Amino acid sequence: MLNFFLFLFVFFGAFTILIYLIKIGSASKTSNLFFLIQPTTAIMGWMILGEELLRNDLI
Repeated sequence: MLNFFLFLFVFFGAFTILIYLIKIGSASKTSNLFFLIQPTTAIMGWMILGEELLRNDLI
């Protein structure tokens, strides 16, 4: 049950941020931010969790 509430919190939080960014900017500027998700999570995983970054991960 807890996982369900965590899912709802993250889902509605992300959706609220998405709508806010589209409202203050444009859809094309907001969609450009989606390209930053993968490199950001890779760097966070390397820094916080100690995951290994390979050469293919950086390309």
